[in-house]
Amino acid sequence: MANNFNRMDMFGQEDYLEADFIHYAGKGYAKNNRRRDVQFLRDFAKLYSGIVHNKEIAQLQTNAWERFLDTIYKKYPFPNWLIKLCSEPFVPR
Repeated sequence: MANNFNRMDMFGQEDYLEADFIHYAGKGYAKNNRRRDVQFLRDFAKLYSGIVHNKEIAQLQTNAWERFLDTIYKKYPFPNWLIKLCSEPFVPR
């Protein structure tokens, strides 16, 4: 199947982790492109579970979350603590 090689969101989200190559450019598989790196690492954790140590995956996810917050902090003129407080329940990690 053509969509198994270069899988993009236009083909739907069902079984996208089964593709040979997942296309994260643009919106990718995140509902919001500012969370693309967070989604990438969520998928990475699923794909490499048992291959990469859980501690290393957790550190990568923490780093992605911090980079996401840094981007949001620069974008919005609210106190960082408030942005973080509001982001945590609504942005899946």
